[in-house]
Amino acid sequence: MAATLFSKARLAALSIAHSVLDKAIDMNSVEAVKQNIRDLETSSEELEKSLATHRGLNRGLVRDVEELKSRKTDLDGQINSLLTDNDPSNDHNAATLEAELMGVEPLLADKVVECSDMDGTLKMLVGTHSRMKAKLTTMRGQLSRLQSMEHTAKTKESAAAAMRQAKETMSSGVDASVDSVAARLQKRYDIADEQLKSASEGFTDAVHNDTVMASVAARLAKRQAALKALKDTPEATAAPAAN
Repeated sequence: MAATLFSKARLAALSIAHSVLDKAIDMNSVEAVKQNIRDLETSSEELEKSLATHRGLNRGLVRDVEELKSRKTDLDGQINSLLTDNDPSNDHNAATLEAELMGVEPLLADKVVECSDMDGTLKMLVGTHSRMKAKLTTMRGQLSRLQSMEHTAKTKESAAAAMRQAKETMSSGVDASVDSVAARLQKRYDIADEQLKSASEGFTDAVHNDTVMASVAARLAKRQAALKALKDTPEATAAPAAN
């Protein structure tokens, strides 16, 4: 019964594994490749569990076969000894052993068939698992390549969009606008320059006027000093007395 249940589990695991391996993949879709890899990984894990289970079952079958073979050999030897010991009084024991042997032989035959079937099952599981690992390796390599291509494509698309934006900006009439602003600024510059010149001339006149007045004051002061000095001389003082 246990072997039958495990055989059913083996068939289910192999069926799922083969369906995943034979699945058509849209290699133009990165997400489809990712999903297929996830499916392969899940199926591979289930297959590994099934392999472990069947290997354990196979060890049990091999052990059962060896034990039954040993028991058959022992029974054969005991029966032959009883029948060849020249003692008819114990031949009835040979009948009991022969009956037991008749139960052991078909059981042994069944176990041998099961063991052979299990060997075939393990070979199929191992082969399928190897195919799955190979496909996983291939798919991961393809995914890496697709992701690299996708990244490159996105980078180029971004660069193209930036260049289009730059082109639109350069051809959007900004040059004409700059020229207009420059003309207005030049006009302001010219006006400001004339205003500065005018203010500078006024400043020069004011400074010149101040200088003239200072010269006038200096001359008057000098004149006053000369007149005072002249007034204070003896000749100037004596002149009135002569009159």
